[in-house]
Amino acid sequence: LTIGLHFEVSLQQAKKALEQYTPSNSRSQVIKKDDFTIILDAYNANPTSVKAALENLAQQPTSYKIAFLGDMLEVGSTTLAEHQAIIDLATKLGINAVYAVGETYAKVNSNNPKVTLFETYEAFAKAYSEKIPPLATVLIKGSRGMRMERVLELIS
Repeated sequence: LTIGLHFEVSLQQAKKALEQYTPSNSRSQVIKKDDFTIILDAYNANPTSVKAALENLAQQPTSYKIAFLGDMLEVGSTTLAEHQAIIDLATKLGINAVYAVGETYAKVNSNNPKVTLFETYEAFAKAYSEKIPPLATVLIKGSRGMRMERVLELIS
């Protein structure tokens, strides 16, 4: 908005342009699929962005919410604690199903039967056979190196 104001774009015009923007680059991209909605955010993942994505998912007006999470790469020395905090948050928010993929997610603790952990994407893809319930909202989120957009092929 600030840049628009600098170039004398009215607030109304800037608001309209922002409302019409549809991401298409795996950054909070919304995809309507059959009778459910996918939020594809597989370009980047860090503790702050994953927390925000999960909180957004929890607020969606659908009764069934699924999160496919890939490791947050390059977090540093607190990586295990940060991944644990994300799984704990997903549990606290009441996400109906969480599939967490990656070497670090595989090391976290969860007694929640709604959380399933996989060390590799290949192990996840081999084991996953669920059908997405009608009217569900699906979040796909992970660091670029996890290539979580591959989940789209499994849920199509």
